[in-house]
Amino acid sequence: MDQKLLDFAHSGQKKISLKDEFSSIHNSSMTDCETNGCSPSKIILEIGFGYGELLLHHLSYDKHSAVVGIDLFENGIANFLKKLNTEDFTRTRIFKANALDVIENLKHEELDEIIIMFPDPWPKKKQQKRRIITDRFLVSCANLLHSGGRLIMASDCMDYLFNCLKLMEQSGAFKWMDGAKLSAISDHKQTSHPRSTIIINGYELIISEWPSWLPITKYAKRALDFGKSIGYTRWEKRIISS
Repeated sequence: MDQKLLDFAHSGQKKISLKDEFSSIHNSSMTDCETNGCSPSKIILEIGFGYGELLLHHLSYDKHSAVVGIDLFENGIANFLKKLNTEDFTRTRIFKANALDVIENLKHEELDEIIIMFPDPWPKKKQQKRRIITDRFLVSCANLLHSGGRLIMASDCMDYLFNCLKLMEQSGAFKWMDGAKLSAISDHKQTSHPRSTIIINGYELIISEWPSWLPITKYAKRALDFGKSIGYTRWEKRIISS
């Protein structure tokens, strides 16, 4: 098995280029790749990928894309690798490591999409400093995405989702595309999309209907079975004019 699927070690002297990692893909499903090296049309990073449902979905849906997963839990990694088709190994990299250790050592502006599905909300107040989505984390995400790249996040903890949306708004690096958003209670703008609204800290947290393009994971289904609300939000890195 390709050791690059499991190992992460970095000297800190040179950032890792994911484009270089995937630059010599040979996949019979990719046009003209049998004899010539190919670069993927898209590189998608998922942080905390659980059992790998979304990574497998992207590999199946787009044969020209490559995926990168970061997780610490061996059971989830093992489950994903069991389901991974042999021909997709060359389009896959898995880091068993702390997410910040990896993303702060990757070359900038090489990613098309970053996904964080249901990160640990650390609900107790004294635990909240452990939450992964912070100002520092968003700076790293903005650095890794090229202009127009997308950041997708989902949670079943509405307080965490609220805090993430506030951080996204304040960062200035991203613009809202769709999904959950915040609105001042005095705002009464109409929308044609089905939604539910939760009042938090003087804001309306508007939860959009789950989109058809984002598969329901095992964790999301379990949250729904327990009667919890789930919300996603999608943001785009602002295009920086030269």
